[in-house]
Amino acid sequence: FHVGEDPQARLEPRPAEGPPGGPVGLVVAGFHNEGDAGAPAHRRHPLGVGEQVPLVFELCEAFGMPVLTNEEYEADDLVGALAYKARDAGWSVILATSDKDYFQLVGDGISMFHTGRDKLYDAKMVEEDFGLPPAKVVDVMGIWGDSIDNIPGVAGIGEKGAKELIKEFGSIDYKVLASGILG
Repeated sequence: FHVGEDPQARLEPRPAEGPPGGPVGLVVAGFHNEGDAGAPAHRRHPLGVGEQVPLVFELCEAFGMPVLTNEEYEADDLVGALAYKARDAGWSVILATSDKDYFQLVGDGISMFHTGRDKLYDAKMVEEDFGLPPAKVVDVMGIWGDSIDNIPGVAGIGEKGAKELIKEFGSIDYKVLASGILG
């Protein structure tokens, strides 16, 4: 790709055969509209993103990378389903994000490049950094809460307390809920 002298110039693809074996990546986007009352305010289109997204899509398509959008599902859900499908088809999957929810997807054939930490995680590294295996991330987040995904969590229990509860009880299944520990 090259950009003309004009800073407003569009990227123009150079002729190329592309990577062997086809696309090497996929961009998945999910945004809420301003009028979507069910979406947390911080998950709606930030100012200017609406204008940038088509340019990102154009760039990805020029590289031969598929772009998937769907207004009915969260991008997280689409990425998870596609990651498992790709892994099951024999692909080696690397998810690039700073969203800690994606740790739960890490395992055989799926790793995560944490863009905020500049670190590539496999299941062992998730357990070392998070203190629990990837499969337990969803339980911790359910207790701790996650403002990004509008999950309030349990009042008075933070990250440390949530992890301790999951280490002790294994999950937030009905036994933990019925015990009255979580209020």
